Amino acid sequence: KSGNMGVTSTEEEAVGSEGDGLTGGAGPSSEEIEAMYSESPLAVPAVSEMDEGFVRQMLRRFYVLSFLEAPFLARQGMRKADVVRVVRAARKVLASQPNVVAVEVPRDGRVRVTGDLHGHYQDLCRLLETTGLPSEQNLVVFNGDFVDRGSWGVECLITLLVLKLWRPSAVQLVRGNHETLGCVVRYGFEMETKMKYYSQVFQEFTSLFRELPLAVVLKA
Repeated sequence: KSGNMGVTSTEEEAVGSEGDGLTGGAGPSSEEIEAMYSESPLAVPAVSEMDEGFVRQMLRRFYVLSFLEAPFLARQGMRKADVVRVVRAARKVLASQPNVVAVEVPRDGRVRVTGDLHGHYQDLCRLLETTGLPSEQNLVVFNGDFVDRGSWGVECLITLLVLKLWRPSAVQLVRGNHETLGCVVRYGFEMETKMKYYSQVFQEFTSLFRELPLAVVLKA
């Protein structure tokens, strides 16, 4: 489920372009991965203070964590209190949107539509390498099924929520069938969340799912 309208991205826009250090093609070094076992959780600023520097720092942190053999150690990526704060702030933004969101494609810009991340964080990073970070001329629609099956659904969802808070008009999140209680219980996201952050965060996520729009209409 992917497509694009408008101009293509430039190499300079890509998150992981040469010298950026996000994926680097071959992934992080063994030393960088090993350091995650003792690294302090990422410091999360207030929503009004989120900037590109923080977004890139978060992407790199979660990307490196996704190479750990024990996913439960990923709670070192962000403190529980910060996760809850991000989820609640994003829920307010999502609740203000209609069930069907109309998105106008910028005259000299583009919109990318992608779906079915299913907890694969490295795929999300490579996607952002290709599309570049969201902006007013570079819109992104994430068309549901962010979680389940993969081991990094928590990190995928947190990242999408931070992108939504940082660029609310440039990022649209659509509810898929896996953003429902029945699916997340059956296909692994409940277990993943409780393993990393316990029950409260899982309840925050399921509450947020109810505020996700159901569709996006693209207007060229």
